[in-house]
Amino acid sequence: MSYVSGNEDYYKHLSNYAKSLGLSPIIGNPGTDTIPSYVGTVDNLVIYDNSGLPSTDLFGGWHTNYDKSNFSVISYANDGINSTYVKNIIPYVQYMYISNSTMPNPFDTLPSQLDDLLTTLDNEQDQNGVSTQQKMGTITIDLMSINGEREDYHGVSLKIYHDNSDTLFQTISSITGNPYDLSLPTGHMYKIELYVSGMYSGVQYITLDSDSNELQFHIPSPGSILFNVVYNDRSTPINNATIMVRSNNGSYQYWTNSTTDNNGNSIRFWLQPTITDEQYYVATILTTNGLTYSYPFDILPSISTNVKIVTPWPSKLPIITVSVYKSSTQKITKSDGNFAVQLYDSAGNKVAESKVGIIGEVHFPGLEAGSYVFRVIDLNNATESQLSADKIILDGNQTDVQIFTNTTTDNIPTLDNASVVPDHIPSWVRNSAKWWAENQVSDSDFISGVQYLIQQHIVTIPSVPPTSDSSSIPIPHWVKLDAGLWAEGQISDDDFIRGVQYMISNGIMKISSDSVLMLADEFSIVSNR
Repeated sequence: MSYVSGNEDYYKHLSNYAKSLGLSPIIGNPGTDTIPSYVGTVDNLVIYDNSGLPSTDLFGGWHTNYDKSNFSVISYANDGINSTYVKNIIPYVQYMYISNSTMPNPFDTLPSQLDDLLTTLDNEQDQNGVSTQQKMGTITIDLMSINGEREDYHGVSLKIYHDNSDTLFQTISSITGNPYDLSLPTGHMYKIELYVSGMYSGVQYITLDSDSNELQFHIPSPGSILFNVVYNDRSTPINNATIMVRSNNGSYQYWTNSTTDNNGNSIRFWLQPTITDEQYYVATILTTNGLTYSYPFDILPSISTNVKIVTPWPSKLPIITVSVYKSSTQKITKSDGNFAVQLYDSAGNKVAESKVGIIGEVHFPGLEAGSYVFRVIDLNNATESQLSADKIILDGNQTDVQIFTNTTTDNIPTLDNASVVPDHIPSWVRNSAKWWAENQVSDSDFISGVQYLIQQHIVTIPSVPPTSDSSSIPIPHWVKLDAGLWAEGQISDDDFIRGVQYMISNGIMKISSDSVLMLADEFSIVSNR
């Protein structure tokens, strides 16, 4: 995991995706100390992963502004358990692993001193991370509807603060029953926030002085919403579009998506109300042509509404004129050869083809708004070889498209010495490539995924002396296009890796002896693990 500024949103997005699959908790391991902005992107950060014991100074400074549940340490190659040291760091870390095993793999067996470590921890703290000298009390939480009926507990989580502190003391990501018994140290005042399906639903305050206490939460009644999705003429429905509903922070996604019917109508979504200004829902519309549109909305308690979503797209596009260039200023002519432009939709289906005219232009009437790949092919070549490919979103704001045939042929390396292990590429790397192609993540986030492939020997790229060492060379458009097409399964692994090798051989990306990748214009390591 990265420990330099700039990748926070990427890891938060990745963490939320993992949680949507039911994986929890999410542990991030930069292997060394990180920066405060990464706290909260995952559930817990490993701020030390090395031989020997870290200095206790590591846990001071800015770390003390955050609860210990955010941090962990991994230590190996130790001679025995230093009980005093363990006791000293208990207040600062949620998890610790201290082993006498050594490299090359200190984690392949349980350490012989594990019993000593567990005994030390057992003597110093209970399961909540507090001293066994601390007396515990129980708060029984009852969940009730506004009408006083017992509520379902599924999807309910708690955030707990104590003694007027703004620092989160404890999180219960999913309670296991109704009523629910919460065990906490006595002698403190607690603020307990309740969330249902990721939405804030209420707060209670209690001073825990006795062994047994009760709190009752009245959960606001859900509301509902039905969407009618239309084009920008406000009347033509968009059918067969997918609608996904999420909370604005990504912590919750409705249990199913909806597909619009012939009238553009969705199912009715039943959702917890939004009772704070900071929280709302987002409906994301994805058309069959690859267009996306997001619509934020609120839900009121016990209120059912119907909402028309007017998208910015026309139902039919004006005539699209495609100009094919052989250089930055010159269009292709008949003297250059016999060429055609093919159009493919977002599913990879060819929807149109037309020959390039004498003035280097092609006209496509009657297209629907959507995402298309424009491919220029050489009809004089027996295999109709592709000279260029550009992925372009036609949303009604353009009538002219320019394609440059030299953008995919200059300096693209062959893969004579590079190799790819088939069926070993993780889905998250493909997702990263897709988001990069859509400008949703940074160049460094994308490079992190490529670096993983190289370090895990899934992809082998030989050392290639760069033909240029200029930091001013931009990443070519075709490389980003290929990344998106590869993520969608429209081109092969080899085609994708050609783009990576191109960036290395042209000095856009650097690769060190230990397989650490750097962008030439940043000269910064994007990931060290």
